[in-house]
Formats: sequence, structure tokens, C-alpha cells
Amino acid sequence: MRGRLEKVIFRHRLLVIAVFVLGTVVLSWFASGLRIEASFSKLLPLEHPYMQTFTQYRQEFGGADRILVALMVKQGDIFTSEFFADLEAMTGEVFFIPGVDRSQVFSLFTPNVRYTEVVEDGIVAGNVIPANFTADVEGLYTVRNNILKAGILGAW
Repeated sequence: MRGRLEKVIFRHRLLVIAVFVLGTVVLSWFASGLRIEASFSKLLPLEHPYMQTFTQYRQEFGGADRILVALMVKQGDIFTSEFFADLEAMTGEVFFIPGVDRSQVFSLFTPNVRYTEVVEDGIVAGNVIPANFTADVEGLYTVRNNILKAGILGAW
């Protein structure tokens, strides 16, 4: 059997080479359509209730690789010296957690949270909480106005 197969292959070697070349071309054409799809959603069971909740709120919270930390006031508003002291401390703690991408930390105390304002002379911009911030009446008033200019929260 092996001898016959050997004779057929060597007798029709150009045909065998042509079949292999044609097969290589066809398989290469199909291989060019392959795409690597390693997205987060492809790896999870999207029919699971937890994942349905995730996909429902994904746009609002920025994806699955983010952690939101909220500091809330039970009574009154946030414009107190105690709240801003706690917010600054919490921002510092989150900022220095190992593995945190510091450029993606957003807090009123981080320099990537800014406001812009159109004035007579052009455009004025700055950090929502200025570098010389003190949590007194004047400082809290300034921060409140900067928050409104930044469009972070609606008017109270």
C-alpha cells in the first residue's frame, strides 16, 4: 500500500504540489479573516442577572475596571470644612492605593477636575479646588462656584 501511494505521488508530483499550493492559498484567504476578540464582554456570561445589571449601567459608571467611591453627607450639603477635610483625606488614600492609575483618579481635589468660564477677556480655566484653598466661608463659596462652572453638579 505504501509503495503504491509513493508511486502515485511521485508520478503526479506537479499535481500534488498544485493541490498543496491551492490549499495553502485557500487556507491563507480564510485565515486573513480571523480576528482576535478578547473583549471583556466576550469572556463573561451576559445572560447572568449580575452581568445584565452591569451592561445596563456600564455607560453611566465607565466600565468594569473602575471603582467608584462616594462620600455622602447625611444632613445638609457638602459645603462644610469637615466634608472637605474628609474628601481630601479619602482622595489621598485612594490616590496611593497600589495599582491605581493615578491619572484616572477623579476627585474635586485632583488637578484633572477643572472648570472653564467665558469672560470678557476670553476664557478662564482652573482647578475646581484652587491650590490655596482653605475650607472657610470664602473658600467654600469659591469652590461652590467652580463646581457650577465645571458642570459637575446641577445648581442647588
